[in-house]
Amino acid sequence: MADPPLDVLRRIFEAAPFIQLTVEFKVNFLNPASGDRLASHARVLKAGRTFVVAESEVFAEKRTGEVLVARAMVTLAVVSASS
Repeated sequence: MADPPLDVLRRIFEAAPFIQLTVEFKVNFLNPASGDRLASHARVLKAGRTFVVAESEVFAEKRTGEVLVARAMVTLAVVSASS
C-alpha cells in the first residue's frame, strides 16, 4: 500500500535521458491496518539532480478518524541512461 504512490512519483520525475535506481526503501509499520478503508498519500521531500527523496504514509480510516499505520521512505539515484 505504501509502494504504489511512491512509484507514481518516480514515474513523474523520470525524464527520457535518465533512469532512477532505488538506493534505499524503508517501511515502518506503526499500527494494525484495520479500519473501514485504507488511504495512502505520497510526497517528494527533495528532488535534486542526483537524488530524489520521497515518503508515503498509509492511514486506516475509521469512524473515529484516521490512524497512521505505515510510513515509507525511498531514496532514488538519478543517472544518465547512456551510462
